[in-house]
Amino acid sequence: MTGPIQVFSHRDTPALRFVLSFIFDTFYGCGFTLMSQKSALNAATPVINYSGDHLSEGIRIVPSGYLSEDDLSLHPLVDFIQWNDLPAFFETEGDLIPFDLFAAVFFLLSRAEEYRKKDRDNHGRFLASHSVLFANDLYSRPLVDEWLMGLLPVIQKQFPGFIPQKRSFRWINTFDVDVAYAYRHRGPLRWLGACAKDLLHLNFYNVFRRLAVQFNGAPDPFDTYHYEAELSVGCDTKYFFLLGNRSRYDKNLSHSGAGLRALISTLSSRAEIGIHPSYESNKSAAILEKEIDRLRNILGEDVVISRQHYLKLSLPQTYRNLIKAGIKEDYSMGYTDRPGFRSGTCTPHYFFDLERQEATQLKLFPLAIMEVSLQDYMGLSAKEAIPIYQSAIDQVKSVNGTFISLWHNESLSETGKWVGWREVYEFMVGLASSRNQNPSKD
Repeated sequence: MTGPIQVFSHRDTPALRFVLSFIFDTFYGCGFTLMSQKSALNAATPVINYSGDHLSEGIRIVPSGYLSEDDLSLHPLVDFIQWNDLPAFFETEGDLIPFDLFAAVFFLLSRAEEYRKKDRDNHGRFLASHSVLFANDLYSRPLVDEWLMGLLPVIQKQFPGFIPQKRSFRWINTFDVDVAYAYRHRGPLRWLGACAKDLLHLNFYNVFRRLAVQFNGAPDPFDTYHYEAELSVGCDTKYFFLLGNRSRYDKNLSHSGAGLRALISTLSSRAEIGIHPSYESNKSAAILEKEIDRLRNILGEDVVISRQHYLKLSLPQTYRNLIKAGIKEDYSMGYTDRPGFRSGTCTPHYFFDLERQEATQLKLFPLAIMEVSLQDYMGLSAKEAIPIYQSAIDQVKSVNGTFISLWHNESLSETGKWVGWREVYEFMVGLASSRNQNPSKD
């Protein structure tokens, strides 16, 4: 490799620089130089011609005009074509690359469709079923990564000396702790109230279980943390804790209680701890900052990672609030109703504020799969979920990306609707670990 890739363009905009940085800094690791003077091009270095001009050297990608729009949320209709057996959109007249690859990557990474489409569920969330990728059965594929893997041989054919950075499969094992314990560490009023509710509904099993945990030292069914630790030795594990005030959708133990504080401190010795901003915090930056302060006081250090409760994202405001509160990495970029890649990639990328037309330093880690999606939204059994996990891991492995899984501690409790799901988790851990430790397949 003789130097960064040269990109020739008549336009120099924040949107174009954002997508070029993702492709050439993050994905290929080679860097880029954006140039507008033909005479300054170096014929010994790879050139991509992103213009309507014909150059004697380089690979031509014809702009569709999308990245030059004043309002990037006013995107054109997305009609799919085929390019080297890959679905693509923003068709143009290019020969080797017959679509505006830069615009297509930007469209997915920036989540442009979420700014204009009004479809939302009853929690105000943008679902997989609202996406253009879902309409074409592409939501479960890391399409951006596939395009860039397909672009690589095109570049290397013209510029054999181009060698990108080596990509390796990575697994990040994450947990949301919405309710730390089913019965333990609850105040007397909450405990008595819960018992009364169980009796009112003739749920005697719950009453006996609650009494056994409280007075006979029986294990709490939601206390799955030792089990998780035993299976997750050596992997990158993160826990996100809900510390909001109690509300209809926020029902964790009190942030001031000794039991929850001790659990957070214990887990912080073997995993990274992040904030799980409450359902109510999505309405108020002040509530978000208060919850982050609670976790900071428990940990005694800054809190820099987050994932939204219920995966509630309202773009761009949710991310603006996180940035203002000092969050550096967010793990909410995923769907609730399906596994899949909401921003079209399994490669971490930065948030681009479409309304302000500026790149930010908030790094987004795309979620691949959440167990609740399969159980609650798709109605799958544990046995039916296993091949879905295998497919998700294989999709990420095929482009050597980052596989991010989301589980909840109660999902591993082997109680109620979650009976049998430990087998799914163990399958995922085994397969992801083997992919993680087998670079020979990279």
